Amino acid sequence: MVILFVVLLSSCGGGSSSLPVISMYGDSLSSGNGLEVPPAPRLSQLLGQRYEVQLRGVSGAIISQSFTSQSRSGVDWPWLAFSQQLKKDHPAIILLRWGGGDAVVNTDPEVFRSLLTRAVIEAKASGAKVYLIGIIPLPETPEFIQRSAANEIINQEVAAQQGVTFIGLRDLPFDRAVDIEPDNVHPLQAYSDRIMQRIAQIIDK
Repeated sequence: MVILFVVLLSSCGGGSSSLPVISMYGDSLSSGNGLEVPPAPRLSQLLGQRYEVQLRGVSGAIISQSFTSQSRSGVDWPWLAFSQQLKKDHPAIILLRWGGGDAVVNTDPEVFRSLLTRAVIEAKASGAKVYLIGIIPLPETPEFIQRSAANEIINQEVAAQQGVTFIGLRDLPFDRAVDIEPDNVHPLQAYSDRIMQRIAQIIDK
């Protein structure tokens, strides 16, 4: 009976998989904003279930929260501070998909650059392979478009400076009428899946 109980517990998941781990950090563009198949499980499927893909992102989050683990305007960060969480998860791959939420709240570009650089340095120090994920061409106001475009450039520059791979998404085809939610920001399922396909193809290179 005891042996059976232990076997059942070991099959329940909860981060106990022996597969190498991918940690996906970011805001609602990482969490999926209510999609039937969110980005993390879709990426796992596209990679042939060879990785345990762990979501480390939440809707409305900004990059500073990943270091402080503090709530902001009702948005809770349910994990440990970044370096501590890395020690707990031991990821083989870290995906950093920041910049959209920071554009929404108008994080100072140089603050965003500094925090993104810190995230990459800490991620590299963990021994993981690090990827920076670009920002999709979000609509909204001209000011927001300008801020998200600036954060996209910062992602590219930090990736180049730190010697990690940047995965751009702005050249992916999409039709705003059928691929974007009514909020005019978040991808619907087919578009989200194409984004994950791009990421999976580059990880598999």
